[in-house]
Amino acid sequence: MAQAPNHADALHLLGVVALQLGRPHECEPLIQRAIAINPQSAIYHGNLGRAFLAQGKFGEAEACCRKALSLRPDLADAHHNLGVTYQQTGRPREAIAHLRQAIALRPGFAETYRFLGASLREIGQAPEAVTAFRQAIALDPADAQSHNSLGGALQDLGQTDEAIACYRKAIELSPALAHAHYNLGNLMRDDGSTTRAIESYQRAIALRPVFPECRNNLGLCYQEGGRIDDAIGEYQIAISQQAHFDLAYKNLGNALSQKREFAASRVAFEHALRLNPQLDEARFDMGISLLLEGKLSEGWEQYEYRLRVSRLRGQEEFVEPVWDGSDLSGARILIHCEQGLGDAIQFVRYVPLVKRTGGAVTVRCHPELRRLFDGQVEIDAVTSDTPRHSLDLRCPLLSLPHVFHTILETIPAEVPYLRADPELAVRWRERLSEFKGFKVGLVWAGNPSHGNDRNRSLSLSMFAPLTTLPGVRLISLQKGPAAEQSRLMPALSDWTSEISDFADTAALIENLDLVISCDTAVAHLSGAMGKPTWVLLPYNPDWRWLLDRTDSPWYPTARLFRQPGPGDWSGVIRQVVAVLGSMAT
Repeated sequence: MAQAPNHADALHLLGVVALQLGRPHECEPLIQRAIAINPQSAIYHGNLGRAFLAQGKFGEAEACCRKALSLRPDLADAHHNLGVTYQQTGRPREAIAHLRQAIALRPGFAETYRFLGASLREIGQAPEAVTAFRQAIALDPADAQSHNSLGGALQDLGQTDEAIACYRKAIELSPALAHAHYNLGNLMRDDGSTTRAIESYQRAIALRPVFPECRNNLGLCYQEGGRIDDAIGEYQIAISQQAHFDLAYKNLGNALSQKREFAASRVAFEHALRLNPQLDEARFDMGISLLLEGKLSEGWEQYEYRLRVSRLRGQEEFVEPVWDGSDLSGARILIHCEQGLGDAIQFVRYVPLVKRTGGAVTVRCHPELRRLFDGQVEIDAVTSDTPRHSLDLRCPLLSLPHVFHTILETIPAEVPYLRADPELAVRWRERLSEFKGFKVGLVWAGNPSHGNDRNRSLSLSMFAPLTTLPGVRLISLQKGPAAEQSRLMPALSDWTSEISDFADTAALIENLDLVISCDTAVAHLSGAMGKPTWVLLPYNPDWRWLLDRTDSPWYPTARLFRQPGPGDWSGVIRQVVAVLGSMAT
């Protein structure tokens, strides 16, 4: 009988060796036999829990660690393994308690700090996570995983340069650490360095071919760069590797929509929603696809989900209930602008329809639009701040088409619905009176922070053929960083330094014969004023311009010039030169 414990220790030791050799499935039966001989050994139960943890058997791992701690509450290994079990199963707060207990009992174990940092990061405590990861690195400077994890926490805090250094250090220590390459790719993509992001993702995939998250993000990079077929291929691989990958299905839906394969796109969106009915972004993206097809009734319904998508949701919380389109009967309603300047200009046309239901309308808009909107389209009050007086109801501006059940045939397209201030217009009339011939306003670039700006904006140099047309005078309407290009074209008159907001822009447009613009707010303003407007569109346009047609149901005086193929702005300019040349002569 005296030899039984020694036999149990021998079995336990064999199990530990198997575990250290990376064979936890061999460890498990050995330690179970040891426990059968000596069921009161906390260390045996703890190491069995470790073997279960290594195999992803989290329920069994938790039970063993708890048993070990019931026998010996000060067993650091059991606290560590239980903490890791909780961290791996999405219970970070419970993980933190046990990992901190393990550190109190055994402060020199780097891995415990690393898992503590991961749990702290999971609950949003990035500064505390940074501290934990730094402690792990202090104890084990060669641990690539800790450097990689520290990079993630620093990225959470917006410390991009430090995060890059951490990822690169992790790769230096462990070139085969696929997740570090993946993290570096994510950071590069967020920074707009798409080419470098692709390189990092490709390295990660070479190291770990089954890496669905990386495949998905590589697909996003390809899609952003116009490589739609390559993007579709990566999304399909991601889905094959992770059948329940709802985001990959959503992204596949977007890519198929860009290829104008709308039926297949719808199937992908619907699959994403079957997997995750709460994936509001999939409904929103499906709404955009439907609107692009011209299926407005269905599209507006899904487009309402934009209000639940974090990247588009407003920062403030309103207390007023949302208007449902019923009679206002003297109620005071706030129409609050959302998204971009062009959206506000396009959809402010709905304010008269709101007014006709019997209410007093206050519009909250961007500061750049306040003077333009003030006193127009039956607006009772305009503000750029949250109104201080009490209101009864509110409605997001881009929800109005849904409220009024707008279809293509019922778009309120009467123009002009915005007008220039007469006094401001007179000043520009005097300035332009010396110009003979056809006066054309130009806008070649949008806001560079816009998510699709690389596809919708041109360089001014592409418009050089217009300078050779007799009788045409080119006048800049371009604001923002791209306005610097004006000095490279002497034939272009540029007084935009005198333009402070869209009221000034409207006054200048009032005195022009034509506005030529890429897809920007100025195109919407010119169209809203009823001015002849030529809109230059990429092959995959924003949903509001629909597909293939050369006119716009939103703007009767607009003419659309579309890229004949992806990226072909030269083809667009050739069309513009041909038509403008015939008009100006």
